Amino acid sequence: MLEGVATAILFIAINFSAGNILIVAMGILTASVFSGKLTGAHLNPTLTLAVLICEGFDKMTVNLKLTFVMIFSQIIGGFAGSYFSLLFLG
Repeated sequence: MLEGVATAILFIAINFSAGNILIVAMGILTASVFSGKLTGAHLNPTLTLAVLICEGFDKMTVNLKLTFVMIFSQIIGGFAGSYFSLLFLG
């Protein structure tokens, strides 16, 4: 759940930034601090898959379930952040 909320924070920061890179960087920092200790703050399905591959095949069965849950949370968080931005920005 934390990974989804952090991804939503990142999407909201990107949508509200109006091209200001400092706001996007602060959104990444906020999302990372919010979820970093518990989930690793991947915030991106590609990074989650890269971590799964780097962990190796000996831990694959345990990490595969966690990977699917994290990717699902990231997708839901992305939709939630985009929808929140659509409500406020139009």
